[in-house]
Amino acid sequence: MGQASSWNAGVGNPSIREKLAKNGPLQLVTRVSTRVLNSLLRGARAILVTSSTLKASLESRRELFTRGASPEVVVIRNVFPVASQPTEDRGSHRKSGHLNVLYAGTLGRAQNLQNALEAAKLAKQQGLQVHMIFVGAGAARELLQEKAQEFGVDARFIRLKPAELLNAYYDWADTALVHLAEWEPLRRTVPSKTYELLFNRIHISGVVEGEAADLISSLGGGDVVAPQDPLALANLWVSLGNNPKRLSVGTTGRDWVIREREEMTPVRLLQILQQIEASDDNASS
Repeated sequence: MGQASSWNAGVGNPSIREKLAKNGPLQLVTRVSTRVLNSLLRGARAILVTSSTLKASLESRRELFTRGASPEVVVIRNVFPVASQPTEDRGSHRKSGHLNVLYAGTLGRAQNLQNALEAAKLAKQQGLQVHMIFVGAGAARELLQEKAQEFGVDARFIRLKPAELLNAYYDWADTALVHLAEWEPLRRTVPSKTYELLFNRIHISGVVEGEAADLISSLGGGDVVAPQDPLALANLWVSLGNNPKRLSVGTTGRDWVIREREEMTPVRLLQILQQIEASDDNASS
């Protein structure tokens, strides 16, 4: 709700309806929605979240406390098995002076992918030919197609594909984008595509902050730059193009995803379910 003022930054100019809503109705809806959401969270037996920073944020919010205690918050990361798998062809398309960049996911407001197109334009000015493929759909698709043409960026836009068909694009890619807008709540978000790319050992160009950035960096999954800084992203891509060895990703991230999937997440989920069951038994006895 707090990001409403920049909600349509990634899809063009705000509509007349949006401008009118900002003059009063939006503030009222925000206040009511916040109260309802807080009430639901206070009454929950457990809250499942997908990042540790969101867990810490919820546990620190005094308005959610019941009898002086924070809510029971459990991290269940979305590291579930995916249909895509590494193949032997990965990395075979690399050419000097060129960089293949893949984005597979939602083309929406929270991604602000125009920033990546601007980066590709700036990289081209530095002598690097960036080839981009966007696989997905969303509210910003049409604007991104227009901007790619305006910027002179080699970009293809492909409709959403089943996960098992992504292997061909993963084999083509030198690096894959994980890209979010510069919104404060998104610092507590880890896009699920991050885990898939780590598992597949595909170099990540992370345009993210917070926990997603920390995971990519600490697990050796790729490189990270700040959102809303196309020059920093352009410089990263030029550096990768000049030093293709940096595109090779080790097994640390893959091993971590497998461990989270097969060991940590099932244990956390089972523990919270057992805790709720025990609480119900005590209440009925």
